Amino acid sequence: MAKSIEVHLGNVGYSRLALQTRKQAKQNPHVHFIGIDIHRAIFTRQKWRQIKADYYEGLKKLKDNSASRIVSEMSLGGYNKQGFLFTKQKKLNEYTSKVINLAYQKLKPNGQLQIVESWEVLNLILKTHNSPFKRENIKIDRLSDAESKSRTVWTNTLRRSNIHVFELTMIK
Repeated sequence: MAKSIEVHLGNVGYSRLALQTRKQAKQNPHVHFIGIDIHRAIFTRQKWRQIKADYYEGLKKLKDNSASRIVSEMSLGGYNKQGFLFTKQKKLNEYTSKVINLAYQKLKPNGQLQIVESWEVLNLILKTHNSPFKRENIKIDRLSDAESKSRTVWTNTLRRSNIHVFELTMIK
Protein backbone atom coordinates (compact mmCIF):
# COMPACT_ATOMS: atom_id res chain seq x y z
CA MET A 1 0.00 0.00 0.00
CA ALA A 2 1.44 3.35 -1.02
CA LYS A 3 1.73 5.92 1.73
CA SER A 4 -0.31 9.02 1.31
CA ILE A 5 1.41 12.38 1.37
CA GLU A 6 0.02 15.32 3.31
CA VAL A 7 1.55 18.74 2.76
CA HIS A 8 1.25 21.52 5.34
CA LEU A 9 1.69 25.09 4.19
CA GLY A 10 2.95 26.91 7.27
CA ASN A 11 2.35 25.67 10.81
CA VAL A 12 5.69 23.87 10.87
CA GLY A 13 8.49 26.34 11.54
CA TYR A 14 7.92 27.58 15.07
CA SER A 15 7.97 25.05 17.88
CA ARG A 16 4.56 25.89 19.36
CA LEU A 17 2.83 25.69 15.99
CA ALA A 18 4.78 22.69 14.75
CA LEU A 19 3.61 20.58 17.70
CA GLN A 20 0.17 20.26 16.09
CA THR A 21 1.65 18.83 12.89
CA ARG A 22 4.02 16.62 14.87
CA LYS A 23 1.05 15.25 16.84
CA GLN A 24 -0.80 14.46 13.60
CA ALA A 25 2.27 12.70 12.22
CA LYS A 26 2.45 10.43 15.29
CA GLN A 27 -1.28 9.62 15.10
CA ASN A 28 -1.19 8.74 11.40
CA PRO A 29 1.58 6.22 10.68
CA HIS A 30 0.31 5.63 7.11
CA VAL A 31 0.82 9.28 6.16
CA HIS A 32 4.08 10.96 5.14
CA PHE A 33 4.04 14.64 6.17
CA ILE A 34 5.82 17.41 4.31
CA GLY A 35 5.85 20.90 5.76
CA ILE A 36 6.58 23.99 3.70
CA ASP A 37 7.60 27.01 5.73
CA ILE A 38 10.13 29.80 5.45
CA HIS A 39 11.12 29.30 9.10
CA ARG A 40 13.55 26.63 10.22
CA ALA A 41 12.29 23.15 11.01
CA ILE A 42 12.34 22.17 14.65
CA PHE A 43 12.11 18.47 13.96
CA THR A 44 12.42 16.03 11.12
CA ARG A 45 11.69 12.33 11.29
CA GLN A 46 11.34 9.46 8.84
CA LYS A 47 7.74 10.27 7.93
CA TRP A 48 8.07 14.01 8.32
CA ARG A 49 10.27 16.47 6.50
CA GLN A 50 10.31 20.18 5.92
CA ILE A 51 11.03 22.17 2.82
CA LYS A 52 12.38 25.55 3.90
CA ALA A 53 10.83 27.82 1.28
CA ASP A 54 7.81 29.98 0.61
CA TYR A 55 4.68 28.04 -0.36
CA TYR A 56 5.03 28.42 -4.13
CA GLU A 57 8.71 27.51 -4.29
CA GLY A 58 8.19 24.62 -1.86
CA LEU A 59 5.28 23.17 -3.83
CA LYS A 60 7.36 23.36 -7.03
CA LYS A 61 9.73 20.79 -5.48
CA LEU A 62 7.00 18.14 -5.21
CA LYS A 63 6.11 15.73 -8.01
CA ASP A 64 2.90 16.44 -9.91
CA ASN A 65 -0.04 14.25 -8.80
CA SER A 66 1.78 13.14 -5.63
CA ALA A 67 -0.05 14.73 -2.68
CA SER A 68 -3.25 13.35 -1.20
CA ARG A 69 -3.91 16.49 0.80
CA ILE A 70 -2.52 20.01 1.03
CA VAL A 71 -3.50 21.96 4.14
CA SER A 72 -3.13 25.62 5.03
CA GLU A 73 -4.39 26.82 8.39
CA MET A 74 -4.39 30.58 8.80
CA SER A 75 -1.48 31.19 6.43
CA LEU A 76 -2.29 31.02 2.70
CA GLY A 77 -4.12 34.18 1.82
CA GLY A 78 -2.44 36.17 4.55
CA TYR A 79 1.30 36.13 3.96
CA ASN A 80 3.77 36.87 1.22
CA LYS A 81 6.95 35.03 0.21
CA GLN A 82 8.97 36.59 3.01
CA GLY A 83 6.43 35.70 5.69
CA PHE A 84 5.11 39.21 6.20
CA LEU A 85 1.61 40.45 5.64
CA PHE A 86 1.16 41.82 2.16
CA THR A 87 0.53 45.54 2.17
CA LYS A 88 -1.15 45.49 -1.23
CA GLN A 89 -4.20 43.24 -1.56
CA LYS A 90 -3.62 42.76 -5.30
CA LYS A 91 -0.19 41.20 -4.69
CA LEU A 92 -1.63 38.88 -2.05
CA ASN A 93 -4.39 37.78 -4.42
CA GLU A 94 -1.87 37.09 -7.20
CA TYR A 95 0.40 35.05 -4.94
CA THR A 96 -2.51 33.08 -3.45
CA SER A 97 -3.83 32.26 -6.94
CA LYS A 98 -0.39 31.05 -8.03
CA VAL A 99 -0.15 28.77 -5.00
CA ILE A 100 -3.68 27.36 -5.49
CA ASN A 101 -3.04 26.65 -9.18
CA LEU A 102 0.24 24.91 -8.35
CA ALA A 103 -1.42 22.95 -5.53
CA TYR A 104 -3.91 21.62 -8.08
CA GLN A 105 -1.01 20.22 -10.17
CA LYS A 106 0.58 18.58 -7.13
CA LEU A 107 -2.61 16.86 -5.90
CA LYS A 108 -3.49 13.32 -6.90
CA PRO A 109 -6.88 12.84 -8.59
CA ASN A 110 -9.49 13.30 -5.81
CA GLY A 111 -6.82 14.99 -3.67
CA GLN A 112 -7.93 17.82 -1.40
CA LEU A 113 -6.72 21.36 -0.85
CA GLN A 114 -8.01 22.56 2.52
CA ILE A 115 -7.71 26.17 3.58
CA VAL A 116 -8.77 27.18 7.09
CA GLU A 117 -9.33 30.91 7.49
CA SER A 118 -11.83 33.59 8.38
CA TRP A 119 -14.77 34.06 6.02
CA GLU A 120 -13.35 37.41 4.89
CA VAL A 121 -10.16 35.79 3.56
CA LEU A 122 -11.91 32.77 2.02
CA ASN A 123 -14.50 34.97 0.33
CA LEU A 124 -11.73 37.11 -1.13
CA ILE A 125 -9.94 33.99 -2.41
CA LEU A 126 -13.12 32.72 -4.07
CA LYS A 127 -13.99 36.10 -5.62
CA THR A 128 -10.56 36.86 -7.03
CA HIS A 129 -9.29 33.41 -7.98
CA ASN A 130 -9.90 31.73 -11.32
CA SER A 131 -9.52 28.19 -10.03
CA PRO A 132 -8.78 24.98 -11.96
CA PHE A 133 -10.95 23.23 -9.34
CA LYS A 134 -14.48 22.56 -10.58
CA ARG A 135 -17.12 24.64 -8.84
CA GLU A 136 -19.03 21.51 -7.76
CA ASN A 137 -15.87 20.25 -6.02
CA ILE A 138 -15.59 23.28 -3.76
CA LYS A 139 -17.30 23.42 -0.37
CA ILE A 140 -17.10 25.63 2.69
CA ASP A 141 -17.89 24.51 6.24
CA ARG A 142 -17.95 26.65 9.36
CA LEU A 143 -15.90 25.11 12.16
CA SER A 144 -17.58 24.73 15.51
CA ASP A 145 -16.08 26.52 18.50
CA ALA A 146 -14.65 23.19 19.71
CA GLU A 147 -13.02 22.52 16.31
CA SER A 148 -11.61 26.06 16.15
CA LYS A 149 -10.24 25.73 19.66
CA SER A 150 -8.50 22.42 18.97
CA ARG A 151 -7.03 23.18 15.52
CA THR A 152 -4.20 25.67 16.05
CA VAL A 153 -3.21 28.61 18.19
CA TRP A 154 -4.44 30.88 15.39
CA THR A 155 -7.89 29.33 14.94
CA ASN A 156 -8.42 29.45 18.68
CA THR A 157 -7.34 33.12 18.76
CA LEU A 158 -9.91 34.00 16.08
CA ARG A 159 -12.60 32.07 17.95
CA ARG A 160 -11.87 34.02 21.13
CA SER A 161 -12.08 37.25 19.11
CA ASN A 162 -15.59 36.24 18.00
CA ILE A 163 -14.43 35.80 14.41
CA HIS A 164 -15.81 32.64 12.83
CA VAL A 165 -13.43 30.16 11.25
CA PHE A 166 -14.25 28.25 8.07
CA GLU A 167 -12.69 25.41 6.12
CA LEU A 168 -12.60 25.67 2.35
CA THR A 169 -12.15 22.26 0.71
CA MET A 170 -11.31 22.00 -2.99
CA ILE A 171 -11.20 18.51 -4.48
CA LYS A 172 -9.25 17.81 -7.67
